[in-house]
Amino acid sequence: MVFVLKIKDIDRKKNKITIHVDSVDDFYYLLNFIRVGDIVTAKTTRKIQVGGENGDSVRVPMVIGIVVEKVGFQEFADRLRIKGKIVKGPPDLISIGSYHTLNIRLGDTFELERETGLTEFDINYLKNIEGMKRSPAMVLVAISDEEASIGVLTSVGLRLIGSVNNNMPSKQRSSSKEITASLHMFFKKVLEIVEETLVKHSSDIIIVAGPGFVKEHFAKYLADKNRGKKIYVFDVSNATINGLYEIIKRGIPEKVLKEHRVVEETKIIDELLSHLGKNDGLVVIGLEDAYKAVDYGVAEKVLVSSSKLRELDGEKRNKFLEMLRKAENYNMKIIFISDLHPPGEQFKRMGGIAAILRYRVEL
Repeated sequence: MVFVLKIKDIDRKKNKITIHVDSVDDFYYLLNFIRVGDIVTAKTTRKIQVGGENGDSVRVPMVIGIVVEKVGFQEFADRLRIKGKIVKGPPDLISIGSYHTLNIRLGDTFELERETGLTEFDINYLKNIEGMKRSPAMVLVAISDEEASIGVLTSVGLRLIGSVNNNMPSKQRSSSKEITASLHMFFKKVLEIVEETLVKHSSDIIIVAGPGFVKEHFAKYLADKNRGKKIYVFDVSNATINGLYEIIKRGIPEKVLKEHRVVEETKIIDELLSHLGKNDGLVVIGLEDAYKAVDYGVAEKVLVSSSKLRELDGEKRNKFLEMLRKAENYNMKIIFISDLHPPGEQFKRMGGIAAILRYRVEL
């Protein structure tokens, strides 16, 4: 399971780049990279009428290239929709100049051709994303009243960390106090493995899943011991390693990442607004001042609205991309803020580019 946009190939002579999509996050970056006028080529299906005028319409798989007129992201469908006029495709099945919409989904590979030329800034933008964007590690716990399996999910896949059995006394022969004490000891052993894994992988995300109600009790126990950690609870059928794989197969990590991203973005915007409210001089707004803050090396965090790249042209676009490149080289934290939630919309209305500074300075 990989969460990193991949550049598969770059043909500088033909101004073509081939991109593989591995993560929902990739859609946000690509939404702002793909421009009107680009030619995007990808596998798709198109409705074709067979058997003459009175024949049936069937969807036929093919490769089509279109000149981009509109790009949109359907967040809940996890796909990028690119609409435009067809310029490439099987001549016996399509009409050049007719309209088509390409749906780019997770796992898809597509080719982008920029007739105005792929600049170093364009290529560096994608390479920076390819290099800097990694999925945060997540600790997975599948738990029941009898056993627990603990694993860690990183950008290279799932690794089983350990398992714990609950040697619970017989419910018929034991008091509720004894059963509660046994469950507490069981939780304590699982907690030790979870906390060690959190530290080792610098993670703050825990997914707790399992059958029955034990998962809720353990999640509460976990929350009491780990303030500030993000804990998510789901149902799976068992508490073995198969339960961990079930978490992945059901797409739970992707759901968690979406929610986690919104929470983190909201938190950083609250930090920005707090500095502005205090008027402490630790925030600058707009491309010019944010660029200076990065160039002077005083920016701690660079905040960018996810739609900003699409809106900028010419020198401003180049300056924006140069700012990102410098921020990455200086190991500054670059945070792309989606405008698909209210705090993100508010940030976009503020200009969509800002920097939080390490210390106050005149720019």
